[in-house]
Amino acid sequence: QTCDGEYVQGLCPGPTNWQCCVPGTCGEGKGGESGKDCSLIELTKKFSIFAEKSCISKEKIKRILENANSPAVDCYDEFITYGESYGIDPTIALGFFRQESGFGKEGEARYTKSIGNIKYSKDCKEFGGKRVHGYCGFDNWCDSVNYWYHFINGRGYVGSGLVTVDDIIRKYAPESDGNDVKLYTCNIKKWAQEWRDS
Repeated sequence: QTCDGEYVQGLCPGPTNWQCCVPGTCGEGKGGESGKDCSLIELTKKFSIFAEKSCISKEKIKRILENANSPAVDCYDEFITYGESYGIDPTIALGFFRQESGFGKEGEARYTKSIGNIKYSKDCKEFGGKRVHGYCGFDNWCDSVNYWYHFINGRGYVGSGLVTVDDIIRKYAPESDGNDVKLYTCNIKKWAQEWRDS
């Protein structure tokens, strides 16, 4: 990738020395033009969850879920459809799904069919949800994709001004619940970059 700004040392742990452009987030784009540049992601600074145009194709999402043997593979289309409806980048939703449950193969998601391990609330009932082990569970994965976008776009996050991956994760998966916020945040950004670039 070409870089209009300076390269900076990444924060991701592991063997890869992640570097990235400044500026160049999908949410801000080069030169401040919103949504124009999906190829460069800033891993060390905040970036918006919003995207005017999807940074990934339906076929790519299907391939990612198939390669992961995800039980939600038949809902690949919903990641794009609802992402465009809410204006939220589908690669971010995929990242949360991978981080929370290994694309639906680990933890509570095996019972809830939920891409985001969201605690149960009355709000989730409007999307066909029900209480399962204290979480919002669904009869199918596709409904949970719709609800995840609605949940993030709601008053608890976007409605409260939390519009960056960094700020959302601090509330969504706080350290007080035993989460590694820095690793979680970096994973979402790193995976989003991999999926867009490959």
